[in-house]
Amino acid sequence: MKALEDMRGQLRARRAAPAKPPWHPPAVTDFMPGLRMLSWDASLANVGWVLFQVTSRVEVEDHGTIHPRQSDDGYMGTWQRMKDLRDSLWDHPDLIRWMSDPGILKAVEAPPVGGGHRKESSLIAGAVVWSECDACAVIVPTHVSAVLLGRPRILSAERKPAIKAAVLRHVPDAASRGWDEHQRDGLSVGLTRLYDLRKAAA
Repeated sequence: MKALEDMRGQLRARRAAPAKPPWHPPAVTDFMPGLRMLSWDASLANVGWVLFQVTSRVEVEDHGTIHPRQSDDGYMGTWQRMKDLRDSLWDHPDLIRWMSDPGILKAVEAPPVGGGHRKESSLIAGAVVWSECDACAVIVPTHVSAVLLGRPRILSAERKPAIKAAVLRHVPDAASRGWDEHQRDGLSVGLTRLYDLRKAAA
């Protein structure tokens, strides 16, 4: 009898719980302002990065994409691309300086869930970026989708154009030829990190 009453009490509590507010695209005021952010979308094929901060808008200071040299398949080819990525980072003195600057926040996207080469590529490239930074947050792709799209489990084919649209709401210039999907993905990672910091400070 007591178990039945407990179940009824739990049911009443769930019915009385306030409804979760509907998702809406984050406004610029939803991101932590005044912090320089260097954020990354990393794989062994393309490594997009963006340096930016939020004021009354999202202000991009610099951005780019590193393309490690492609080599043979197999573990030696993977290791060679990893080495080339690290060498390429050191060929960008500004990047290395920003990566070691404690006054700049850093964030890199975590590897995707599941198997296959893409996960391995993102895992290794992300580890290279993470290890070269003085401190670097790791942001899960489903969390980026939840914050910027309201759909944590969005299908991969739908995610790319949706992330692009979400980024363009705050940085219209990211549609220009000087940008690519890897940089836009990197920016989405940094925006998500600043959203989390703003929410934690509320």
